Amino acid sequence: MNKREELNCSILIEKPKVIILTEIFPKITQTLLDRVEFVIEGYESFIPTLVSGRGIAIYVHKSLPAASVEELDKFGFKESVWCSIILRGTDKLLHVIGCIYRSPGNSSKENNDNLNRLLLKATGLNYTHVLIAGDFNYKNIDWDNMSCDLSIESDTAMFLEVIKDTYLTQHIAEPTRFRESEQSNILDLVFSNEEHMIDNIALLPGLGKSDHCIITFNFICYLQDSALDSQKLNYYKGDYVAIKESLSDYDWDKYLNNVDEFWEHFYEQITQAMQKHIPISKGRASFRKPWMNKCTAEAIDKKRRAWVRYQNCRSEVNHDEYKNCRDSATQTVREAKYSYEKSLADNIKTDNKSFWRYVKSKTKTKDGISDLIMEDGSLSKSDEEKANVLNQFFASVFTREDLNNVPTLEDRLSSDDVLSDIDITEEMVLKILTDLNVTKSPGPDGIHNKVLHELRDILSKPLARFFTMTLQEGKVPSYWKEANVTPLFKKGNKHLAENYRPVSLTSTVCKIMETIVKRKVMDHMETKKLIFSTSTRFSKWTFMHYSAT
Repeated sequence: MNKREELNCSILIEKPKVIILTEIFPKITQTLLDRVEFVIEGYESFIPTLVSGRGIAIYVHKSLPAASVEELDKFGFKESVWCSIILRGTDKLLHVIGCIYRSPGNSSKENNDNLNRLLLKATGLNYTHVLIAGDFNYKNIDWDNMSCDLSIESDTAMFLEVIKDTYLTQHIAEPTRFRESEQSNILDLVFSNEEHMIDNIALLPGLGKSDHCIITFNFICYLQDSALDSQKLNYYKGDYVAIKESLSDYDWDKYLNNVDEFWEHFYEQITQAMQKHIPISKGRASFRKPWMNKCTAEAIDKKRRAWVRYQNCRSEVNHDEYKNCRDSATQTVREAKYSYEKSLADNIKTDNKSFWRYVKSKTKTKDGISDLIMEDGSLSKSDEEKANVLNQFFASVFTREDLNNVPTLEDRLSSDDVLSDIDITEEMVLKILTDLNVTKSPGPDGIHNKVLHELRDILSKPLARFFTMTLQEGKVPSYWKEANVTPLFKKGNKHLAENYRPVSLTSTVCKIMETIVKRKVMDHMETKKLIFSTSTRFSKWTFMHYSAT
C-alpha cells in the first residue's frame, strides 16, 4: 500500500493490459484492509478473500472481457487467484493469471502438494492459452537445465517435475530478487503453455525499496474485435457552422402532421449532420494520474537509468547511486500527490467538481455486474444472460396503472382557474437549450447535449412547434419510451437480481419538454395558491432542496 503512488506512475508509463501483484498486504497489520483500498481506476480487480497471508491480485483492463475461474479455488493452496479472458472465436486465455504467491518461510508440505495439484488442474482445463505468474520462492532450480541439486523427494524437485509433466515453459532467465550481502535468485516466475507466447521480457527496478524486480513482457494472443478501442464522435471538435448551414433551410413544418414521423425525420437529419461534420476519435481509458507531472516522470526515469547502470556494473558506487535515485523518486512522487490533493482542498469552493471526481476515483469499485442466479438456479455466464435476468426482474416489479378506473376528484376551481393548455414558445426552448450541461451523456438516440446546445438557434423553433403538437395529440414518439438502463448494486448478495436498482437515461429532447411542462404546472399551482402549507414538498424551493440533498 505504501508503494501505491509509484505503482500508478509505472502504470502510466508502461500502460499494461494486465497487472499481476503479490504481497499487496503490509507485513504487519491489525485489521484486514477493505477491497476499495486496492481499486485501480480503469481495471477490473480479482482479489481473493484471505484471513491471513500477504495477499495477491490480478487487474484486467476494462477493455478486456474477464471472469473469475472458481473451479480453481478448491485445491487448498493458500494464495492464488485465477481469471479467464475471452479471445477471438472460441479461444480463451487462462490468465492463470494464475497469480501465485508461495511464502518462503511458511509453506508446509501439504500446501506445496496443493500447489502441484492446482497447476495440474489449471493446465488440464480447456483453455488454448495459459499464463501463470507469481512469486514461487523456489531458489534452488536451474531453469536453463531444468534441474535442481536437491533430492527427488524434496518439494523443489516435485514442483519441477510437475512443470515438466504439464509442458509449461518458464521464461525468466535472470535473477528477480536482489538483496545486499545475499545471493541474487530467480524467485518470480512466468509460465506459459507454449514457448513463443511471451517476448520482450524486461526486469525493471522494484517499487519503493522492494528487493523484487518489476517484470514486464508481451503476451502474444489475439483479442475479440469488441475488446479493441471503441470509436466515438468527438463532439467538442465538431464543425457546427457547417451543420447550421446544412439545416438552416430545412423545412421542418411539412412533417408536423404526425408525432412519430416528425421525430424520425428530426433524428435522421441530426444524425446525418453529426456523422458528416463531427470527427471520430478512438476512446481510450486514461492511464494518467492527475497529480503526475514532469518532475515525477523524470525522477522515475532517473531511477530506472541508475538501475540499468547497476545491472551492467554491480559496483558499490553504482548501488549507492541507485539507492539515492530510488529514495528521491519515492519522495518526489509523494510530494506531487500531496501538492495536488492540497490544491484540490484549497480550491473546493470554486472547483468542487474536480475535488469530488478525485474522491470518487478513490472510493468507488468497478467490478461490474456479478454472475446472476437464473430461474433454473444456475449462474449466468454471458452479458446477454445477465441482461435478461435483470430485465425480467425489473419488469416484474414495474407498476402498471389502471387507466380504465381513474379516481374522480372533486372540482375545487372555476373553469377560469383550470390549466387547460400549455403554451410552449420558441424562447422557452431556446433558454433551456442555452443552459444545457454539455458534459452530460446522451440518451439512447445518441443526440449529445453539446450538439443541441450549439444548434439552439435553429432547433428552438421546430422543437417548440413539435412539443406543442405532442401535447395537443396527447402522444409522444415511440422512441422516447426507450432508455439506456444501468443496474446499480444496492447491498446484499451480488448474485441476486433484486439487489440491483435500475437507473434510466432517456432522450435529452424528451427531458427538455418535461422540464417545460413541470415549470408551467408549478407556476400555475403557485399562482392559484394550490400548494398549501402542508404540501411543502411540492414547492419549487423544496423540490430544489431535495434534489440537491
